[in-house]
Amino acid sequence: MSRNSIREFEITDDIRKLGFSRIYATGKTLVLKSTATDSHIASPFYKDDIHKTVEGIKEVLMGHSFDERTITKLCTLFTQVWLASVEAEGRDAKNAQAQERNQRESIRQQIKQLKDANSGITTDKWVRRLNDKYQKLRQVVDRNIPELWPGLQFELSVLRILNIAGCTLPFIGIILGRPSSTKTVTINLPRKWYCTYYSDNFTAKAFVSHSTAVASKNELADIDMLPKIKDKLFLTPELSPMFSAKDDDLIQILGIITRIADGQGLMTDSGVYGQRGYDGKLMFTWVGAAVDIPHKVYKLLGNLGAKLYFFRMPYNNKTEE
Repeated sequence: MSRNSIREFEITDDIRKLGFSRIYATGKTLVLKSTATDSHIASPFYKDDIHKTVEGIKEVLMGHSFDERTITKLCTLFTQVWLASVEAEGRDAKNAQAQERNQRESIRQQIKQLKDANSGITTDKWVRRLNDKYQKLRQVVDRNIPELWPGLQFELSVLRILNIAGCTLPFIGIILGRPSSTKTVTINLPRKWYCTYYSDNFTAKAFVSHSTAVASKNELADIDMLPKIKDKLFLTPELSPMFSAKDDDLIQILGIITRIADGQGLMTDSGVYGQRGYDGKLMFTWVGAAVDIPHKVYKLLGNLGAKLYFFRMPYNNKTEE
């Protein structure tokens, strides 16, 4: 939940009978609307810890002279509502993922049908059709968001590297541009395409995870991001926070990115799970975006090798007219 968003909790009849008409969380605060005192009671909210949240409710309500029976009953009911809310969120997330998978599969099937229908097409005819589609796309963009074209053309070029026969060297391209220069719009356009993988936020260690939050080592393969981007276009709309990391962290981040950019996978070791990772050819392309890159990043890249490529968006200052 973002800092400014509001998470509403269901008010059951039993909660209403206890004298509360609304319970919601905003940031790190849980607010209870009391009909008995006609006031809003604020309590600490821990979005990932129901027990600490309930303990905070108890302490705050005791300070507002609520009787112990009411407090205990409310905390029990609120716990039930919380768990139901988490379960509903989980179902919504699974439904959204299933819908996205179905959408991607539908696109894949449409492409397969087009390929089958045009299996005997000549090279000249294929080139003419491709050029016609390219020009049509250019016309649509020029008519609606003309400033989008340079970044979109770059992004589509990076995507099509995946179609080059025998190409096994990943390509990482980062779009640089001022705020409101359509960087994010550009990256979002192919987000639902079947051969893309999108992430708003990630860590370099997510490529091969050694997290202790899972039950067993075997489950880590479901978490690893590296196999998820294999043979796909990896989309990351905001890389500025990553490049703003502390020097030691930045060296580690760029070291991992440089290694996977070799296209030979990534093997890492930890004191928890030992060695794990992926060895062998692993092709992908990557388009990210940032406002600008600090000078220290260029210095580090000079030592690590030319593995990241930058495309600076043209910018036209707009007048009121």
